Amino acid sequence: NDEPQTDCLKRSAKTSSSKAKGYPPEILDRVVAELAGKFVKAKYRKPLMAFLVSSIALGLRPSEWSTTTLGHDQTSGAKCVIIKNAKTTNGRGTGEDRVVVYDHMPERIQQFIEWMVDYARSCEDWDQDQKRIADLHYRIQKHISPNGRRRYSLYSCRHQCSANMKQNYNLE
Repeated sequence: NDEPQTDCLKRSAKTSSSKAKGYPPEILDRVVAELAGKFVKAKYRKPLMAFLVSSIALGLRPSEWSTTTLGHDQTSGAKCVIIKNAKTTNGRGTGEDRVVVYDHMPERIQQFIEWMVDYARSCEDWDQDQKRIADLHYRIQKHISPNGRRRYSLYSCRHQCSANMKQNYNLE
């Protein structure tokens, strides 16, 4: 279609362009330091910390945590998470479930993953808890960088996992 775009909105107020598409280690370190300091008594301190570490390690979408289970890989017997894909409609995604082996990761990360799976599955209302975790995350970022324009969302962890994989593995 060769229609001119002169009447199109150049920039929307409803944009995610200010959200980061990754979660650099130095930012994670600053957030964790804040959680251990000023925000040590925050109710969602441990869920936020576990969420960030586990999501960067596994690449789950925030909404997928409540339907994720722990298991063992059928071939190797290795510890894994079984994730109900959130995007399986209209031919998207790679199937209803995906399996991610994690027992090769450091023990502390494995502990965070197992704690996070148990926590998310035990929530009465994961959407509400996820929102509260995100709110704490936002408050910490405002505290760290009051005038900062770029913000890291919970979904930024998924982007960082993808970037880590691209950096460390070949396409296959």
